[in-house]
Amino acid sequence: MGGVVVGVINDVLGSLSDTVAVVVKKISVAAKETKKTLNTTAGKVATKAIILFSVMTAVAQGLRAVVMPIPQVFSFSDIYLTIMRILGLLGEFLGLKKKVKKWGIVYDSETKRPLDPVYVSIFDDQGKQIEQRFTDMEGRFGFLVTSGKYRVEANKTHYIFPSIKVLGKKDELYDNLYHGEMLEIKGETVINVNIPMDPVDIDWNEEIKKKMFKFNPKKEILKKRISSAIFYTGLIISPITYWATPNTLNLVIMLAYLAILILRQTGFKQKNYGRIYDKETKKPIPFAKVIISYPNLPDQRVAFGVSDITGRYYILVVDEGEYLIHIQGKTIEGKDVDKKFSFNAEERLINSDFWI
Repeated sequence: MGGVVVGVINDVLGSLSDTVAVVVKKISVAAKETKKTLNTTAGKVATKAIILFSVMTAVAQGLRAVVMPIPQVFSFSDIYLTIMRILGLLGEFLGLKKKVKKWGIVYDSETKRPLDPVYVSIFDDQGKQIEQRFTDMEGRFGFLVTSGKYRVEANKTHYIFPSIKVLGKKDELYDNLYHGEMLEIKGETVINVNIPMDPVDIDWNEEIKKKMFKFNPKKEILKKRISSAIFYTGLIISPITYWATPNTLNLVIMLAYLAILILRQTGFKQKNYGRIYDKETKKPIPFAKVIISYPNLPDQRVAFGVSDITGRYYILVVDEGEYLIHIQGKTIEGKDVDKKFSFNAEERLINSDFWI
């Protein structure tokens, strides 16, 4: 009798193991495909919607063997709630990439308005200044770095850094706040912390900009709170709905909310910089000049950068749209390079790899 029981248990465990293996394989395939797609620059709404649908379908197929089938009869309220939860997921997913910060912002700790011009410098752990930049009209900046320890400083007339009015890692509008501490970086990345600065006197440049450029911090804070409220409401409702009606669709929606919650906390690991290569040798081209202009005004420079020793560059532009990229320099072998490219800056950032 004991042998029969053991045999039955082994059969059940074997069947369960096979099912779990199938589930893991399907989810793994879906995750790899999603990651590969998200690392491209195509961020079209239709493409993202298809990605979300594909992931949900793959997960549903993998879990079909271990969950109850979807009931054939739905009430109107079931249909309405399901549609609303799916739309909430879709909206959150489509907005995730927009939430991924590709630059830092220096801002007024009281008004929350971006500040410019602010002189931002970066130092290594020995106190040596590595690079410096001025923020643009929207207070944006960024530094290309490799593994190491770094410290950032911000300087502007009538303002002090670090802030003593805004403490902690986030406030009502910004997160990932920086207060002068040492940053430990692993791998190649862009330092994109947000820096609050405290006003100590009236800055007439900022007063004039308040009238010229509309920026309503209360409105931005409200939008952020509404977005979070909608998402977390769906996050709470989803497990309750699955507990009340444990079917495949509700399980997939619950798992999708969980996955997006993780992504909200960790963010997508995206390459925020570009690299310039020699097409013949496949080697990076160091210290190449990258000149940005409008296609109809090729002689009027709107932005400029220089690739580092590994061929990387990082350039912010004011507007989305088409730009002319003019690259000049020398390869490692000493060959002169001079070539122009067209680039569509969908996210106001020039970060494509160019092969010359």
